[in-house]
Amino acid sequence: MGISVFSHFYIRWEESKDISFDLELWHSGSKDKLYNEEDFRIDAPRIKMYRDFIANQPWKGKTRNDIEEWLGKPDNFTFREGWDFNYWMGFQRGPIKMDSAWLCFRFDNEGKAIEARMMQD
Repeated sequence: MGISVFSHFYIRWEESKDISFDLELWHSGSKDKLYNEEDFRIDAPRIKMYRDFIANQPWKGKTRNDIEEWLGKPDNFTFREGWDFNYWMGFQRGPIKMDSAWLCFRFDNEGKAIEARMMQD
């Protein structure tokens, strides 16, 4: 119970550092620029912009090509079917950073983005 409570408050503390979506900052936070075995950043810019990005939905109705032109080439980590268009955001929130967080998009039959969410591997 103690670790769970600590983890909850730690994640809330990390969320208090969230920022608005910024395209230039998004590109500075790509997996190939930040990821390595020793990089467990709390301040990974992409994960800090996630809540604003989801809430304001600037991605809604965009095609895969539109999103790729805007956000860059996706990393396309393999999740279950329908969530195969995604971007690395940084290591998961919480005191123990073992997994990565991903911004994943789902598209309708016309190829337009209808949902985006964070998933962890």
